[in-house]
Amino acid sequence: MRFKEIQLLSVTLVEMEVAVVQEVSSADESLADFERRAKELDDALEGLDNLDERSKKSAYAIKDSLESYYIMAVKRAVEILLGQGDLGLTTLRTLSSDPIVRALFTSAGVIQTGPTERVFKTLASVKPYLDSAGVSVEVVNINLPEVLVRLRGNFGSCSSSKEQLLEEIQEIIISNVGEVSKVRAIDDNDPDLLKLSPTRRKIPQWEIGPALEDIVDYGVLPFTIGEERLILTSVAGELSCFRNRCAHLGMELDRATLDVDGTLVCPWHRFCFDAISGECLTIPGVELEKFSVRVEDGSVMVKLK
Repeated sequence: MRFKEIQLLSVTLVEMEVAVVQEVSSADESLADFERRAKELDDALEGLDNLDERSKKSAYAIKDSLESYYIMAVKRAVEILLGQGDLGLTTLRTLSSDPIVRALFTSAGVIQTGPTERVFKTLASVKPYLDSAGVSVEVVNINLPEVLVRLRGNFGSCSSSKEQLLEEIQEIIISNVGEVSKVRAIDDNDPDLLKLSPTRRKIPQWEIGPALEDIVDYGVLPFTIGEERLILTSVAGELSCFRNRCAHLGMELDRATLDVDGTLVCPWHRFCFDAISGECLTIPGVELEKFSVRVEDGSVMVKLK
């Protein structure tokens, strides 16, 4: 590289450093700007419904293409960082702690939100429609696979309109939250949930899991109980049971590895979890779904939810 090129590169790096410092110093303004731009995008998307069908189709095609591109780019960036060892993981943790970047990671599917959060997010997405109809939906309880809601609004004496709305809400939630199969409404005027026995939480049952002799310390043992696909980990004799599904992209953990420091490593995209608690070490705030275990008569007992 010639001296002139080196000099230009040095100037560029200095300018980049100054720009980064200025960005960091204005983090609050950036977040406010992000929220403003997000609202502008929501308003623009609502405006698409006023276009003629041909224009609307073209606009949504552009939107879908752009979303597919940035999702692919975000996932590729995460894969590159995960390939950089500890430095890449540290960078990824730092990035995911930023609310703007975390929102991008979540929308791209890099961070999977839990079913509860997705239920509320789904209802928030249809809130403008509900507001225009003079209706509100309150989530009373989420006991998968069922969601209990209270509908409020002026339905008059027409119960069919209320039932139709419930069916629409159920269809929207189920299509966005695969863990939900039923949405049920309680009486709008009944504030006392304790009297509604069907809404009481089902008592979890202890089920027989693997034999104790089949467990290898610092090993991962996949198994099933009924239709539940699970894994069992052992760290210095301490057992933990999780749903056989990585919290990253939902991939199976059958071939996951367990390091001597108690780190469970997903074989697909190298996401790391604490093999005892299930907490994600790669991206804070994400965790594996954990089940209680105990040892009884030479077998591991699992309490299913």
